Amino acid sequence: MKSNKRTITTLLSILFLTLALVVNGRASGNFTEDQLVVNFLSTGSGIDHKAKAKFQAYVKKFQKENIHKPNLTIEPWGKEGETKYIFDLSPLSVKEKDSFKKTITEMFKGNKRISVES
Repeated sequence: MKSNKRTITTLLSILFLTLALVVNGRASGNFTEDQLVVNFLSTGSGIDHKAKAKFQAYVKKFQKENIHKPNLTIEPWGKEGETKYIFDLSPLSVKEKDSFKKTITEMFKGNKRISVES
């Protein structure tokens, strides 16, 4: 019985994450090559607050250390802190874009509650 509940819970979590990515990710039709989208997701237990704090600290540091700053749109979309951060990287140089994207992608590699699309 526990195995069936766990399987159902896992399948529902996968379904929810897939729907969240489709609704809030590239499928929205607003994605461009000069964008980086970071989506904090929840599967019923809230977002990863430690990762979000680390992310916000990095963005603040990047903006302080670089002349060119990415434009940022923040879209809260859920009841448990789910939030989409959309960065317009067009003001950045190619080197700055690559560095920004690489750092954030590596920061959340393997974290199932955070989606990074570039």
